[in-house]
Amino acid sequence: MRRSTITSPTTGAADLVKLQILVNAEPVDALSMLVHRARADYRGRGMVEKLKELIPPHMFQIPIQAAIGGKVIARETVRAFRKDVTAKCYGGDVTRKAQASGEAEGRQEAHAPSSARWTFRRKRSSRR
Repeated sequence: MRRSTITSPTTGAADLVKLQILVNAEPVDALSMLVHRARADYRGRGMVEKLKELIPPHMFQIPIQAAIGGKVIARETVRAFRKDVTAKCYGGDVTRKAQASGEAEGRQEAHAPSSARWTFRRKRSSRR
């Protein structure tokens, strides 16, 4: 990592670093900036949080990172869309919507970590 020192006749030397913003592991040159080393973490975290708010959700997750040299100092992830399976079940057909939600619950139970479910039924008494 190369340190940049800029001297000014009035303030002296400044310890500056190049802060890069990576979107989906690709550096975006338009968002790169020179910042003071002491404020780099703060500026990187602020930029990453602001970009997370501005970038809309996509079909896949998008990582946003702030890096100095090769070291990542801040990271956020733009979430992916969630598929809404009941969106197409609008109107008067309530049974289709109920069937779709029942199938989703059954699918979750089937893919649970312990998928073997033991159920014991009580014997019916012969007296009534």
